[in-house]
Amino acid sequence: MQCIPEGQKEIMRDGRRWDVKDSDGKIGIDPRQHLEDHNIKVIHDLPGVGSNFDKRLTVINHNPQTDHPRIPVAWEIPISESIIQVAVSPLKAILELCKYLLFGTGIMSLPSQTLSFFTRSQSLNEDATGPLIKDSSSPNIEPTPTETSHLHPSKPQNQVPDIELIPLAVSATDDMKEHQSTFSKMGIFCILVVICNPLSRGSVQLTSSSPHSHPAVDLGIFSNPGNMILARRAVHLALAFGKTMLASEFPLLRPVTFSSESQDLDVEHGDHEEMDKFLRHRVRNTFHYSSTCRMGSEADENTPGVVDNELSVHGVKGVRIADASVFPKIVSHHTMAPAAMVATRCAGFLVGAQNNSQDRVGRLISCKGSTILP
Repeated sequence: MQCIPEGQKEIMRDGRRWDVKDSDGKIGIDPRQHLEDHNIKVIHDLPGVGSNFDKRLTVINHNPQTDHPRIPVAWEIPISESIIQVAVSPLKAILELCKYLLFGTGIMSLPSQTLSFFTRSQSLNEDATGPLIKDSSSPNIEPTPTETSHLHPSKPQNQVPDIELIPLAVSATDDMKEHQSTFSKMGIFCILVVICNPLSRGSVQLTSSSPHSHPAVDLGIFSNPGNMILARRAVHLALAFGKTMLASEFPLLRPVTFSSESQDLDVEHGDHEEMDKFLRHRVRNTFHYSSTCRMGSEADENTPGVVDNELSVHGVKGVRIADASVFPKIVSHHTMAPAAMVATRCAGFLVGAQNNSQDRVGRLISCKGSTILP
């Protein structure tokens, strides 16, 4: 996305890595060394775009980014209870199509996502079967000090949800071979677990000087152990939902992504080994990339910013960034609406800057004794 207002005053770009051409070839904004490694002329040496030094890990992360990890927890259900019935029965498909075309009802009228559940991990005990705080109805439930001692319910940041559960009528897996061999003819109910306040960071790096080359992306989903703790609790909560559905006589036949056998092994051994294998195998991203061009001070030693509070790139005149990459921290929800809000604010900044420029020209003409205003 590129927006050049009238008069070529400013350029608004999205926050992905980008370069442009001048008479000498490629030019870019990034840490100097990273650009020079790819023979790209440096417009401005901006560490916040290219790297972020984390003193605790003692590593350099290029373009630190975050995303919302997701894990599908799915069960087999009878085909009669599933949307897959329109795929296995041509007669049913015709009937549902007619219901949709004539009355706007039936299976085909349903959206892919009808609702979401949000909660806070610190509100749950370790296996997500009850509240974290001990009460009279749950006398054996105690907090886990090593995991929750840093949390305080009165702090605003601890009131933000970090777990989202999305009920779906599909498996939410991305392995097409597995889908075709296992799930394509099977009734499926899935609870898609999303970690909506992740602790880990990934990285994005240039692979060449060509703007057409794909970047090297490392999502780093479990690079912070806290993400694994969040994921375990979230999956336990999804499994608890499943048990409640079974108790209400909804026909969940068997788990298909995290098998009963694997769950039983963890119970038998008293550890999370099978759960962790499941998480590492099934975890995916949600394409909610953010925070690669954070809003903040360029002088910040830990997380140097890339844009100021009006989305202008530090040290580069006439360039603003307007998308989810400017978030100082990823939002604990889907990123589309906040990204649209950023774009709207950026448009307002551009209009304001243009008006201020015209006002300055008008004042300059008045100082010269002219009564003509632009």
